[in-house]
Parts: sequence; C-alpha cells; structure tokens
Amino acid sequence: MRAGHTVVVLEHDMRVAAQSDWVINVGPGAGDAGGTIVASGTPAQVINVEASRTARYLREKVAPVTH
Repeated sequence: MRAGHTVVVLEHDMRVAAQSDWVINVGPGAGDAGGTIVASGTPAQVINVEASRTARYLREKVAPVTH
C-alpha cells in the first residue's frame, strides 16, 4: 500500500539501485570533484546517460524491458 512516504537511501550497491523507483547520480567524481547531479530518473533512464559513470555498472543489474 502506498502511503505517500519517501525513503532516501544512499547506496553504492547497484542491485539496490536497480530495484529503486528513482535514482539520483551525484558526481562526476568524489570529494571536490563531485556534488553535481549527473543523472536523475528511473534506473532504465539513468543507464542511458553518457555522462554518468554509474550508468555502466547499473546497466549490468537493470533487467531489459520486454513487451
């Protein structure tokens, strides 16, 4: 049942990210090289963002969409 609540999870495990409703990829690097939103969207959207270093790892965990 959806109660309208939001849960924010900070995670590096791509299995968790792939199962999420929404992913916000912050980067492009760590520390002083980070802090910018590089990609935001469903896992299926984020895997197609070329600027995202996370996309290639997330691609391995996102199940292909079949119709």
